[in-house]
Amino acid sequence: MAQKINLGPATEHLRLVEQSPRVASQQPLLFFPLLSDHYELLKERLQRILDSNLVPRVYKRALIEPFYQVLEENDESWLEGELGKKGTQIQNIVGAIIQNFDPDFEGKAPRANTEAFREVVSDLYQSFIQESSEGALAPLPHWTEEDLTTCSFPNSDLGVDISLLNLPSRYATGTPIAWGYLCREVAGRDILKSYDGALKELKNRVHQAMNRNKLAALDPYWIQWFEEGVADILGVLNMGPAAAFSLIGFLRAQSDELRLSSICYVNDKHSIDLVRGYIVAETLKMIMTEQQRAKYVDQVMEELERDAKDVSHLKWDVVMLGDVKKLPELLRGFYTKSKQDPPSSMDHVCQARELIGNPRWKDEFVEFLASKKISQTKKAAANQKTTCSIGKENSFADFKKSVNVFVQTVVKSQLQALNGLSLLELRSWNEEDERISSVFRMLLQIPSGLDPAATYKSGFSASHIVSAAVMESITVQGEGVVQDKFPAIFARMVEMLQTMHKTNPDWQITKELAWSTASTEEDLLGDENSS
Repeated sequence: MAQKINLGPATEHLRLVEQSPRVASQQPLLFFPLLSDHYELLKERLQRILDSNLVPRVYKRALIEPFYQVLEENDESWLEGELGKKGTQIQNIVGAIIQNFDPDFEGKAPRANTEAFREVVSDLYQSFIQESSEGALAPLPHWTEEDLTTCSFPNSDLGVDISLLNLPSRYATGTPIAWGYLCREVAGRDILKSYDGALKELKNRVHQAMNRNKLAALDPYWIQWFEEGVADILGVLNMGPAAAFSLIGFLRAQSDELRLSSICYVNDKHSIDLVRGYIVAETLKMIMTEQQRAKYVDQVMEELERDAKDVSHLKWDVVMLGDVKKLPELLRGFYTKSKQDPPSSMDHVCQARELIGNPRWKDEFVEFLASKKISQTKKAAANQKTTCSIGKENSFADFKKSVNVFVQTVVKSQLQALNGLSLLELRSWNEEDERISSVFRMLLQIPSGLDPAATYKSGFSASHIVSAAVMESITVQGEGVVQDKFPAIFARMVEMLQTMHKTNPDWQITKELAWSTASTEEDLLGDENSS
């Protein structure tokens, strides 16, 4: 009989994290907003980091040395100008370097948690990278006070040859499902960009598949949210059921109603929650055996159907227009600003729809609305109760059919850019992964302080540990799911990941290893087999 999953307590716990007041940043951005006034101090600090012998050679070459060289070749006035154009990106570069490599830095996130998440990101990245992409470096994660996870891609102008994964610091010590969700953030564009032409090739396959299945009306949706959808798929391929449950729990925690939404707004960074839920469910169906489907897929579908009850249509690219009574005045203001003559034969809602449907004016009109404090996100919508909106709408049934086409195409397409392989052939969670994860679920219950090297050594990945922590925190046991257990599960997860990180070759500073590794399955399961 399948173990019963209860996402409720973990979701509620994460919701409390989301609702907690944002405290003043403790990130290492001590030079901002007057960084240009402390130019030499910044260079001195970077030089100390380079001289400390605490930075892996690969990250010295790809990040710190070239960024330092850019600073050496310029001056305060150059930086002041760059801050006006790339302020957030420069802040994140400085923050990532100091947080990861300055031994004197003490921030909001414990160093152990930072090292643990570095291991998760590195592991996920490398699991999809073939030998043909040898030398590709995993993104460097760091904790920020940004509200959303973002990825800054390589910037040759600033000497940076790797991506930076910028993570909200509130998740540094959160629940396991937050980490189960954040794992997918390194997926998608950052992995596929390592294979020249893969994104374009796969996007064309999706476009062709939508048209072939008479779903052309939804093709623009999938092109717009293509990379986000691929990231959700890759998360499941890498971590199996835990990734699917984590995504559902994480998205629910963003909502006051604790349910997946059926709408997304024009400025939302992600697509419709329910669509994303069905993406992970369809992916899970593809990789699970019949026995595993009964164990996990059926429960994922139960979660989705609960939130999809009474939903017949999904809305996307929605634009809020504010109070309908003020719409005439709002439109007059925009037409005056943009030096247009308003159409005389259209009502005001139709005029707004015409502007949104015109690529020439859409972005400008949305910016104008924002200047009038009419923001275009789910969060803003929750606070704007008296608002009318316009947008695109399609039947839920058509969306479900398109999800199946999207997932099948993305997962199974054999791509020239991947040397004839599909994503499914690069990496797919399987029965052996499930078995290893179940071992780590037992190890998570061992009190902290036991030397992890005495119990497990090799034959596993960071994904197995995060998966084990997620599933242990949402599985109903004798007393149900108890929130009081979350801190202990999370702490053991971090301890195990940090131990793994000590032997990650990308992070070796010397040839000495923190603890020896072995290559046999017996080493991983040594204590289990001997008991």
